[in-house]
Amino acid sequence: DILKDEISLWSNNAEKTPHLAIVHNSLGAAFLTAGRLSNAFTELTKATESINREHAGVKYTTYRLLSYYYILGPDDEKALFYTKKALAGFPSDAELYNQMAAILMKKEKLGEAESEMKKAISLRKDKASFHINLGKIYLLRGHPDAAIKEAQRGILLDGNPLEAYWLMSEAFKGKKDYRMSDHFSSLASGFKLAKKQCP
Repeated sequence: DILKDEISLWSNNAEKTPHLAIVHNSLGAAFLTAGRLSNAFTELTKATESINREHAGVKYTTYRLLSYYYILGPDDEKALFYTKKALAGFPSDAELYNQMAAILMKKEKLGEAESEMKKAISLRKDKASFHINLGKIYLLRGHPDAAIKEAQRGILLDGNPLEAYWLMSEAFKGKKDYRMSDHFSSLASGFKLAKKQCP
């Protein structure tokens, strides 16, 4: 029974070693995955109060998990705060820069979002979704040609065609090239339909 899932496993560990932050982090992560946000917050709060919370890896993992919690919450200000704190411990984590860019986009701070997205790409040039996300930022900033280039890079890197086709459709619309916009919109619709019909 203890090993039946992540929640039961880490709940058992938390009962046996309630003073360890790493255990509360792991249980908090399991609750986040299960969508049990209030339980996740309880465990992550315990992690911040545990005796080994100052261990660098454990401490910054708590901050990362708290950033996920507040993204799901949602609370953009706190999500941004904890993402920055997590980056202080994991400065080479491309996903955290991507996360920072996504939060900044929601807050309509597009210049800052672009800067953070470029940091993510500098660390993971082969990540298709990063290029798609940068393309979305370019589109919102009124640079459709740059958005198209990033969408094309995303496709070449085997990214999500639906996202890339949607981005290209919107970018060509921004250029008032409605024929190409309709073309990529049709491709996106066709891909979405084919995906639904897959067994």
